[in-house]
Amino acid sequence: MVSFHYGVFEKNRPIVPKYYEYMFHSNQFRLILGFASKGMTVGLQNLGNADFYNLKSLFPLLPEQHAIVSYLDDKCGKIDEWVAQKRKELELLGEMKQRVTASAVTRGLNPNVTMKQTNIPWLPEVPEHWDCVKLKMFCQDNKEKNKGNVESCVLSLSYGNVIVKKNINFGLVPENYESYQIVNPGYIILRLTDLQNDHKSLRTGLVKNRGIITSAYVGLVVKNMNSEYTQLLLHSYDVMKVFYDMGGGLRQSMSYNDISNIYIPVPPLSEQRAIVSHITERTAKIDKMVENVNKEIEGIKEYKQRLISDVVTGQIKVC
Repeated sequence: MVSFHYGVFEKNRPIVPKYYEYMFHSNQFRLILGFASKGMTVGLQNLGNADFYNLKSLFPLLPEQHAIVSYLDDKCGKIDEWVAQKRKELELLGEMKQRVTASAVTRGLNPNVTMKQTNIPWLPEVPEHWDCVKLKMFCQDNKEKNKGNVESCVLSLSYGNVIVKKNINFGLVPENYESYQIVNPGYIILRLTDLQNDHKSLRTGLVKNRGIITSAYVGLVVKNMNSEYTQLLLHSYDVMKVFYDMGGGLRQSMSYNDISNIYIPVPPLSEQRAIVSHITERTAKIDKMVENVNKEIEGIKEYKQRLISDVVTGQIKVC
């Protein structure tokens, strides 16, 4: 079964269906579809069955269709294998970045430092000169609401970053933003809902702009501690899935009261700053490597698209 919004067709003369799958994905046919489609909104144009039937299409002889499919299956298969290997590289680089952060915020930068045992299940030992205290000793719950709509810069937590929301009128929006919390640079935002379902989202972010954000998130005001170090530590806790056994209720959620009693390691302030600098430098290099791999993937995908388009239209002869 498929949605009734889809057009479903079957052949009425001998063809090689895979050839038309390739042909329908070619740049030329996409252009034809664009011109034939109807609708006022970009991205929402429609093409009816009658219009689709009236489109002109190439019809190579059956031996040529078979040859084209065989050629493209071979070439595209090799390209897809290459892309799969590159995606594995991206996964490994992501894991490396997480290890760099987790090691620095929980063990420090000196590999020869003496360690001491803790009573923290997910963090059995830390450097001997570090403290281990409850989060609430350094982080308070943000209670400042946007009464009177005094702030209008709406923020959003997206993939581990607190960003300015560009289109505040898109999707479900509140009547007003008085219930939102006002946040300042250095605050930490945590999305601690749906813990039982969502094991991949990045749930923490550091605020860099003054603005407002939904009160469904926990907002932490950091006192007497480096906020960047604290956010990186909580990010590592998130990656280590520390929060997932702690939620309550139907949506497996946590409040400030729940997270405030979590134990955290606390290095001296000077060491916190050094750790942040180290992580920033190391992860910047990894991010550059990720950027380069993504460019390689985009380049080969563009090549694959051009190859398909040229072969199905006869620009490259394969038989």
